[in-house]
Amino acid sequence: MSKHHAIKLAEHFVRNNGYTNEPIDTSKHKLSFELNDQILIYSSAGDHVLETILKKRYNSLSPKASFIYHDKKEKDWVVGFISCGMQTKCMDTTHNQSEIVGRAIIVNEDFRYSKMMHLRPDFSVFKKIKH
Repeated sequence: MSKHHAIKLAEHFVRNNGYTNEPIDTSKHKLSFELNDQILIYSSAGDHVLETILKKRYNSLSPKASFIYHDKKEKDWVVGFISCGMQTKCMDTTHNQSEIVGRAIIVNEDFRYSKMMHLRPDFSVFKKIKH
């Protein structure tokens, strides 16, 4: 799989799982749940769990990927997204990439899966994506 295709899949994942400021239609897209979401699901008896998860995710990540890393050992592309609160700060060229706050999507080379990385990514090992 090409780097560009991995980026497109990751941007699609972020959009369709409610992390951007775009509205999401849950009747058309099956959400991918994170570990913290699973805890909410199993600890809550209410019908508003999905709504709570989407509110927590809403506008938390930039819709455009900012970083990419190819994990040849695991055969994955790891695509990084900057947290919305960091966007203007990250445009400063003097900002250390390891201090940038965000999330990463793991896209398997064989298209078997795309999933949110549960650990905070260290963007210092990633390459910046030029748009």
